[in-house]
Amino acid sequence: MIYQHKIAGPDTCRNWITHFDQVLEEGRVGVQRINEQVRRSKVRFLTKGDAATDVIVHGIFQLIEFHVSQMNQSLGFNLYPADSFQFSRYDSDIEATYDWHTDSDFLDPNVSTRKLSASILLNEGFKGGEFSLKVGEKTHLFSEEATQEEKKPNLTCGDILIFPSFLSHRVSPVFEGIRYSIVTWIMGPRWR
Repeated sequence: MIYQHKIAGPDTCRNWITHFDQVLEEGRVGVQRINEQVRRSKVRFLTKGDAATDVIVHGIFQLIEFHVSQMNQSLGFNLYPADSFQFSRYDSDIEATYDWHTDSDFLDPNVSTRKLSASILLNEGFKGGEFSLKVGEKTHLFSEEATQEEKKPNLTCGDILIFPSFLSHRVSPVFEGIRYSIVTWIMGPRWR
């Protein structure tokens, strides 16, 4: 139910950060509202329209779509291609975070159905900023400092995580350095 794979090396991730870390806006929740109790981060959205003139955006979409198709071989969800992604910056000076949330409200008929969520970690060396995911009663903590003895999945620069959008997840507060990521949501027709 959780797919993790290395899709880029540190040099590629640094290039992506340099390319996108400009003209960022406040991250929002729900119906485009700012709520610093839930989310403190800066973001920039890129679309398929941007991919027509930006080879880096085009390449990221191709990587995302390939890995989503790999995961979906076992799930068999009816999916549309990704149409946008979000570059995110979590700064320690504001203890940037995104508290527990889901990316899908499949009970609301007025909301598009997000079926899969994907997150790509673009750097290491920050403190805090761990990605956690709840599956049933179990919480999985994805940390760059994880070890086999801790039985936590190790998440490093260039790793993509893909998971069902209805699973609750969060990014814990960053208290040293900056955490960068790219996230996207794969939509499909309403669940039946």
